[in-house]
Amino acid sequence: MYNRYYRYSFGPQITPVIKNLIIANVIIFFLQSILDIAGFSNVYLNYFALSPVLVFKGYLWQMFTYMFLHGNLGHLIWNMFGLWMFGTEIEGYFGSKRFLNYYLFCGFFASVTTCLLGLFKKEIFFIPTIGASGSIYGILMAYGLLFPNRIILAFFVLPMKAIHFVLVFGLIQLLYTFNSYSNIAYVAHVGGMLGGYLFLRYRSIFSNFIDRLEREKKMKNLNEDLILQEKVNRLLEKINQYGIHSLSENERKFLHRASERLKRRKEWYN
Repeated sequence: MYNRYYRYSFGPQITPVIKNLIIANVIIFFLQSILDIAGFSNVYLNYFALSPVLVFKGYLWQMFTYMFLHGNLGHLIWNMFGLWMFGTEIEGYFGSKRFLNYYLFCGFFASVTTCLLGLFKKEIFFIPTIGASGSIYGILMAYGLLFPNRIILAFFVLPMKAIHFVLVFGLIQLLYTFNSYSNIAYVAHVGGMLGGYLFLRYRSIFSNFIDRLEREKKMKNLNEDLILQEKVNRLLEKINQYGIHSLSENERKFLHRASERLKRRKEWYN
């Protein structure tokens, strides 16, 4: 129904995942600033920025952590603005849970393309990449594909259909990826858009895969809880026969921890 109407987008109402992502990025940027002032910027860059040379040595967590780091305040503001402007409607369309999966997948796919291209370009292979731009460009891709005829203001001035806006920006990022050297990770932008396209093109496959992983995790937790509940039942039976004082100190601590865990699990299953 969205494709039948044209409208200008000046700022949608913020949604839960968008709000939490913005808060997380702002807090992490604040911590970065403290480390920068203290002279420890290399600490978080070496361990949490995306460095292909380190990823290939086993620093796989960098393929996710890099997207929560930003180079300066302008970098942070621009990415968070794009996240809010285009992401809120995508979250409303997908639902919060699937939107978060999409956001992280686009960021991860951007890191994959960065690492692969880094094998052929030394300036990418050894220089750390930071920022949520890969995920943001993935969101931009989703916006263009899901609402192709929606009119947006490019550079706040030029009205364009969303699909044309995405194609122009994607082409620009692709050209700069192979024809320019700068401190902007164009390859991550292209990777995020490509990841977004693949996710949307084959979203039933990705969704089924994610749902299967969640079901397997839930079954594993359920089995663990059944074993835990059996142990709790034995202790409760012991209390019923011999009284609470028959429990050792370790048994009392275990019973308390197990009861709290089972209570949380019950709320989660519901």
